[in-house]
Amino acid sequence: MERDWIDALNPKILLVNHIGEGNMPIHTKTFGDRITKWHELDIITWGNGTDHVNGREWPVQAGDIFYRVPGMKNRHDLPYHCYFFVFDPYYDQSKYREYQKNPLHWEEEDMKKNDDHSNALFPHTEVPYLGKAVQMDSLTLLCRKIMIAFSSEKSDPLYLKILFLKLLYEVRIQLGYTKEEKINRNKYRPYWQQIQDLKGYVRSHPTEKISMESMARRLNISYSFFSRLFKGMTGETFSAYVVRIKLDYVKVQLMDTNKSVEEIALECGFSDPNYLYTLFRNKVGCTPMEYRILTAGGKENLEF
Repeated sequence: MERDWIDALNPKILLVNHIGEGNMPIHTKTFGDRITKWHELDIITWGNGTDHVNGREWPVQAGDIFYRVPGMKNRHDLPYHCYFFVFDPYYDQSKYREYQKNPLHWEEEDMKKNDDHSNALFPHTEVPYLGKAVQMDSLTLLCRKIMIAFSSEKSDPLYLKILFLKLLYEVRIQLGYTKEEKINRNKYRPYWQQIQDLKGYVRSHPTEKISMESMARRLNISYSFFSRLFKGMTGETFSAYVVRIKLDYVKVQLMDTNKSVEEIALECGFSDPNYLYTLFRNKVGCTPMEYRILTAGGKENLEF
């Protein structure tokens, strides 16, 4: 009988890391060979690398989601950026000492583990690639919140667990494992892929000045229809979405680079840095510099 994993789910998060422009290793083109010890979730934000798992290869590109279970033989070839999570889906107090060890290194006693995938959170776990996210911005926002919560000295374990469960749920929605995603796809089927591609364009051009008129012309539809369509599909206006993507880019620059706030503001098309300060404080709840200080603890190089 298949394990009722939803009732048993009680994740223990062992590692959260972000590979970005500021901390992607430059001295190597690969993280090397290893065997997965726990469960791992990779959410790719940018990339042109390759994931080698159990003798097969998968290209690593923006929006791709990878999930690995214990016992998988893998190697990760750069370049790519990602949010990376190592976790035990079913916390077991008897594993306390195991939880304290390096979560990325397979040791002799780990050979007692097997590759039984009956407790996996996603199907098709004989391969690591789950699919491509359809709304990458919502995933990256959750990832950043988890990273901050995990690295904070005052982290609330319950808050961290809730965020991670929300991330798992969001991944399942976007990969079509729940009814909600299928309903949305059916409702907006004629324009679904076009809007997703358009959102991908906005995400990949965060410093570009993008107007709703130009995007409507891209889809060959009227301005007013595009406005209604985008709001109906995403739950937010197009202008609000563009601002959110730009702020996400600002956050990455604050975390991963040493650029000044003024430099980042000009790069993103904000002619007045004071406007960015005000917008950032209103939307994020702190100033850009406070955000940079708050997230400084999350800049750790990932060593396999």
